Amino acid sequence: MMKLLLSTHPDIQITEPIVTAAARNWENGKEVMDLLLSTHPDIQITEPILTAAAENGKEVMELLLSTHPDIRITEPIVTAAAENDYCGKEVMELLLSTHPDIQITEPIVTAAAGNRKEVIKLLLSTHPDIQITEPIVTAAARNWENGQEVMELLLSTHPDIQITEPIVMAAAGNRKEVMKLLLSTHPDIQITEPIVTAAARNWENGKQVMELLLSTHPDIQITEPIVTAAARNWENGKEVMDLLL
Repeated sequence: MMKLLLSTHPDIQITEPIVTAAARNWENGKEVMDLLLSTHPDIQITEPILTAAAENGKEVMELLLSTHPDIRITEPIVTAAAENDYCGKEVMELLLSTHPDIQITEPIVTAAAGNRKEVIKLLLSTHPDIQITEPIVTAAARNWENGQEVMELLLSTHPDIQITEPIVMAAAGNRKEVMKLLLSTHPDIQITEPIVTAAARNWENGKQVMELLLSTHPDIQITEPIVTAAARNWENGKEVMDLLL
């Protein structure tokens, strides 16, 4: 289709949104981008275009890096690769191999902590001095699909991580496996009202997380904010309320 349009309308202006759409094209991005670059070799490859490519399979990014070797790889581009839950590891490997001096910042590692474990595992192996901060561990605790695996990795590589209230609150809003892991590795965690409230508010796994908290900390004080959160839980509020009452 694009080839037909360019042949019948050779004066089409190829704008940034057009090239960005090609970079984001999951099925045919490389082919469309190849066509655009061959017919319009003076296209300026901007940060939004590269960010879209970083969210796609590695082939589009590989093409752009080969045709524009002087491209500057910025934090938003690397963050998009870290968030890419289909091809994040492959795109990140490509970026690190072509730009080994990329600075791996907290937002990048935080994005990786919310993705599959392979991405953050790659970053930890190439940058062993990464500082694992509270926002990074909180993102892992909140990671719905891969939280347990990412948290296990972080705790094994950084056993001195401080497990703070925001981290445990994030875990309380997730599946019970993350909370179970934190309670087993840090049995002295203080279970505060905000943590129990987050569990009561957990619309999908509130019952399981609350059961776990009550079994490990039977002296939890059930306060009005906790019961109110359970009463507002539209998915499994009744089950949580039954546990509390």
